[in-house]
Amino acid sequence: MPLLFLLAYLVAPVASWAQTTAEAPECFLDRYTTPTSGPDSAFDTELNRLKDADQPPLPRYLPYPVYNMKLTAGEQTYAIRFLKSLSFPDGYDDCTNLECLFEKTYAESFPEKTEWAKVISYWYEKTGYGVSTGPNDGLFEPEELRGMWVLANLLPDFYRKLPTLSDFHRIPNGYVGDDGAVGVYYPGSRQIEIAQLTTRIANHRLLGTFHHTLVHEMSHAFDRSIGTPNGWFSESPEWMGLSQWQRLSRNDWKAVDGNFVSVYAATSPNEDFAESMAYFILEPDTLKKIAPEKFELISKKFFDGKAFDTDSLHAAYLAQLQAVASDGEAAVREKLAQIKQNDYYACGALTPAAEATLIQQAVHSTR
Repeated sequence: MPLLFLLAYLVAPVASWAQTTAEAPECFLDRYTTPTSGPDSAFDTELNRLKDADQPPLPRYLPYPVYNMKLTAGEQTYAIRFLKSLSFPDGYDDCTNLECLFEKTYAESFPEKTEWAKVISYWYEKTGYGVSTGPNDGLFEPEELRGMWVLANLLPDFYRKLPTLSDFHRIPNGYVGDDGAVGVYYPGSRQIEIAQLTTRIANHRLLGTFHHTLVHEMSHAFDRSIGTPNGWFSESPEWMGLSQWQRLSRNDWKAVDGNFVSVYAATSPNEDFAESMAYFILEPDTLKKIAPEKFELISKKFFDGKAFDTDSLHAAYLAQLQAVASDGEAAVREKLAQIKQNDYYACGALTPAAEATLIQQAVHSTR
C-alpha cells in the first residue's frame, strides 16, 4: 500500500471568487462573501456559538508561548495539538484569541484581507481539523479560505473529526508536493498538503481544482477510516468488484472492467474511490452519467439513498413544495426561495424554466 496519495492536476493560477452585491442572499453561495468583523456580524455570531459549544476538558498546562493568552477551552486544545503549526508574529502577545493570532500572521501577506484568517478557527470548530500557519508552510489564500468556509457547511457529517485526519498544510506558491502532486494525503501523519490551485465557481457550484482536491484528499482519509484494520474500504471486494480491480504489485493496479469519472480514477481503487466521492459531492451529474454503478453505491451506502444530481434534486424540491401547496402559490414561491438560500445545490439545479415547472406542478397537485 503506498504511503501517500497524490492528486496530479495541472497547477493553474488562483482565480478570484465572484463577489455578490445583493443585500439579502438569493442563493446559498451568496452569503459567503466576506466574514466581516463586529458583534453584529453573522459570521462572528456563529463562530462564537461554535466556540461556546466546544468545551473539552481543560488541559493541565498551556505551552509557551500561548500560556498567557485568554483562550477558550477549545482554543487551548487547538494550541496544544497544533503548536508546531502556529506562527507567532510580532505583537502576538496582545492577542486573547486564536483569530487575532491568525490575523497577525496573515497581515504580513494579505494586509487588506486579514479577516479571512478567522475562517481557520471556523474550519476547526466545524470540522475538527487544524490549518497550518507555520513558517515552513504557505498560507491558504483568501479565495481558498472562502472555499473552506463553504465546504465546512457542505461536507457530510461523516467527513468531520475523522480519526485518520489531523490537519491541513498549504504548499508554498511555486512548489508542488511529492512526485509533482498538487494534493497529498499522508495516512501516517494524518496530514493533507495542497498546492496553489484555482478556486473557480460556475453555475453556483464550487468547480475549482482547489475545492475538488481538498474533497478528494479528505475522501482518502474517510476511505482509511472505514476500512478494515490497517486497510481501506476502496480495497474491499464491495468497491473493487465494481471495476474488477486486480493488484499487479504493491503499488500497481489494473481494472478489468468498469467506468471511471476521470483518467486519474483509473489508476487504482484508492484513487477511484476518492475521485468518485469528490464528484458525488461537487459534480454529481457527471458521476451519475459516467459511472452510475458507483454513484448508486455511494448514495445508498453513505448518504442514506440521497443524491444531488439534477433529477433527484428536482424530485426532492417538488416534494417540499407540495407540502406547503395547500397554503397557496405564494407559500410555494416562498418555500422555493428558502430552498435556494439554504441548499447549496439548488441554484445550480434550478433554471428559470425548472422553477416555473416545479411551482406549477406543486400548485396543481392540490387541485
